[in-house]
Amino acid sequence: MRWTAIRPSDVSTRRTPLDGNRMRLLTWNLNHRAARRRIPTWVSAAVAGARPDVAVLTEYVVGPDHQAFVDALSASGLRCISVSERVGRENQLLIATRETHSAQPLEDPQIHRSLPSNIMQVRLDRSGVTVLGLRMPAYSGHDVPCKRQTWDWIHSLASRLESVPAIITGDLNTAFGDAVSHCGDRLGDLATAGWQCASPDGGSSWRHPRTGTGRAIDHLFLSSSMSATHSVYSWDFEGLSGSATGTVGLPDHAMLVATVDTNAAR
Repeated sequence: MRWTAIRPSDVSTRRTPLDGNRMRLLTWNLNHRAARRRIPTWVSAAVAGARPDVAVLTEYVVGPDHQAFVDALSASGLRCISVSERVGRENQLLIATRETHSAQPLEDPQIHRSLPSNIMQVRLDRSGVTVLGLRMPAYSGHDVPCKRQTWDWIHSLASRLESVPAIITGDLNTAFGDAVSHCGDRLGDLATAGWQCASPDGGSSWRHPRTGTGRAIDHLFLSSSMSATHSVYSWDFEGLSGSATGTVGLPDHAMLVATVDTNAAR
């Protein structure tokens, strides 16, 4: 799996440190649905308004506004940016950080063609925190068994990271309480393996565009050496958008915004 990285030297020589031992994290599904789409300026404004040190943007596709979007993220202080390589007509993943980071290659598990471009791992150079960002592909039909296989692979990655300061976050397309056939058991299995679930206690991260039914499928897990002091699903960005939430090409998930204590990571 390969990524395209934009280092701070490419866009700015300035570097803004994290606020003491705290790291502010944002995870957001941008709903590009595997297509090259225009990105309204309010999307980058919403990211900047959340003031993240680390932003993991899922269901992203490099499109006609990519450079303008990257420039806007950089202007907000997120100057180190990596984007997963697109494979076919699949979604990508973008990770933007305030401090520099280094991409850490992952071996393609050969589970499904949708997986490689939907997962990425980076390590923050100064704080030493590893960030594994991902979107679980929406497997359907004869591909449904791939979801459990993907979860098995995620658990194998997690087992290698549990002993170091690490974060696993993104759209996992799985909610607590889901049936075993939909892999609802795998979220709890991460906690059993020593990972702390730092997802918000209440609220939904996705709402059905017609029925409004909500599900909490975007999550945050921390290795045992880290802790979260605050976590929320935020829909505040809806006040910036001129279109209804759920419009194809516009974010249809809440921002998962959390504050993480990285003291143990130092």
